[in-house]
Amino acid sequence: MFAKNNTVVNILITGFIISLSFFVVLQSALNPWSVRVPGPDQALWISMAIDMLRGDILYVDIGDHKGPLLFIIHCLGLSITPHSLTGIWLLEWIGWSFTFFFLYKTAKLYTTTLPAAIAITISAQPLVFFFERGNLVESWSLPFTAISLYLFVRYMKTSVFNRMDVFYIGACMISAFLLNGNLVSVWIIFIPYLILKLLLRKEYISIWKSAIWLTAGCISVIFPIMLWLIIQGAFISFLNWHILFNIIYVSDTGIMPIYWSVMNFAYKSDYFVVIHLICFAILIKNRRWDDLIIFAYTVVTLVLLSISGRLYMHYGIQLIPCLLIPATIFVDALYHYWENKKGFVITILILFLAFGRFDTRLLIENIKWTMDAERRPLRHGCWGYKNYQNINNWVWKISDNELLDKMYVDESCPYDQSFSLTKNKYYSHFK
Repeated sequence: MFAKNNTVVNILITGFIISLSFFVVLQSALNPWSVRVPGPDQALWISMAIDMLRGDILYVDIGDHKGPLLFIIHCLGLSITPHSLTGIWLLEWIGWSFTFFFLYKTAKLYTTTLPAAIAITISAQPLVFFFERGNLVESWSLPFTAISLYLFVRYMKTSVFNRMDVFYIGACMISAFLLNGNLVSVWIIFIPYLILKLLLRKEYISIWKSAIWLTAGCISVIFPIMLWLIIQGAFISFLNWHILFNIIYVSDTGIMPIYWSVMNFAYKSDYFVVIHLICFAILIKNRRWDDLIIFAYTVVTLVLLSISGRLYMHYGIQLIPCLLIPATIFVDALYHYWENKKGFVITILILFLAFGRFDTRLLIENIKWTMDAERRPLRHGCWGYKNYQNINNWVWKISDNELLDKMYVDESCPYDQSFSLTKNKYYSHFK
């Protein structure tokens, strides 16, 4: 998995990846030391998972427009640590560790160990803006994206693609889709790209074999989940929530909201556009035409995360894998510019002191916020009250008055509304 015959380096990289992911998830309101409650969407998903463990049927008794895999993950997390949210947080930590591990392996296809480690750190930088309170559907999709990106890039570099690679790509693609439908940009770009390369090489049999194994990978994930929904009588309701509603969700979006959303996410991070431009110049100078596909990947990702025209910051988490390869090419260029490692390290330290220290300070503030009992949480709005009450009954076991004071819920909320599908903020679309 890592470099052979270099045990010390492997241990250091493993520790680095686990530590990096740990500091990322410490920003989550679900971390074991947090005094905060989850955000409204996250509370909804946790509340629905609690109801599923009590016997409610997904998309029939309870519903949301996210895919079923999201709620299966939450049920698993609640089962790992019964009557605690720590299990979900542990799964999130594992997910981010897998993400950074495969991003590191992807970076290693372009460079050596030290530049690769620096590159994944740079690619994680936007998380100080995008992570918000954690437990986000975009976060859960990243391990699948990172695995597929690694397999795609490895084929670009080595032309080696076995059937199990294609199988894993199919399984990852459908898993991401069963989280949310707009999390599939890496497959939208790289699958047609690789098909085109095979066509140009006249490897027609390889295309058919790859199509079969890609389909097999998709079926391996979607078949048991769809069978489960059919047995529960929830399949049609699933189509309404996950397909029909998501079409409604984006159907009234105009060009300008999408444009401003793209600009907002692209320029939110100080590094994102600059590193892409530097990478583009390096690739053009060195005539590395194949690697230009990464810019198509970034553009499609920006469009898909902006398709609703809404400016929720956590949508930007999808950009983390997009930043990896440009960051790797940039750091690798610096690494080879210096004839000795000392000059490279000094340059990186200067860049960190000039720019990275602000991001580090923001990261620390985000972590401290989760553990600061003095500052009141943000207003949640009335639609989330029943979700927090449900979580309270399952986990916190505190009185309603204490809970309301902790959450700062709008006191004008109609608390006597029925506690089923109507607790969902989108339910009016399907009344």
